[in-house]
Amino acid sequence: MGKKKRLRAERAAVKPPAVEPTVRDIHGPGEFQSRVLEAERPVVVDFWAPWCAPCKAMAPGFHAVAEKFEGQVLFAKVNTQANRQVAQQFNIRSIPTMIVFRDGEVFDVRIGAAKPEKIEQMAQRVLDAHNGVGILGKLKRMFGGGGDSAREGDQAEGEAQASG
Repeated sequence: MGKKKRLRAERAAVKPPAVEPTVRDIHGPGEFQSRVLEAERPVVVDFWAPWCAPCKAMAPGFHAVAEKFEGQVLFAKVNTQANRQVAQQFNIRSIPTMIVFRDGEVFDVRIGAAKPEKIEQMAQRVLDAHNGVGILGKLKRMFGGGGDSAREGDQAEGEAQASG
């Protein structure tokens, strides 16, 4: 075997680690059940169709927000033409429609195209609810605090209420 063939064979044998896609395409009710309704993390689902111009326009922003919340909130897309049963289950009558799920339940709904800022607000709201972030933590994030300090502020708020 020549050197080039051997190198190609070696490269083919070494596979890169599998990486979860930032936005997962959902195919069918079974996958929707396991990936969305049974997910341990919150899930933002975009119901769309290939012929829908507003859906196509919204897609880059949806993917950008998904990257920002990677590892915290799951993002998924459901093609309503290919997955009519799932679309009917959630009474999707207009697209794009985004539904945010938390613990298998509908947490928030947005009908119509959304700018990335709105998608980010929806994701942050469900993440805050999922993590138990209270009003003090949200205020700290708005006015310069954030991250762990926001969580610590919520804990301090809870301790102050418990002692007072």
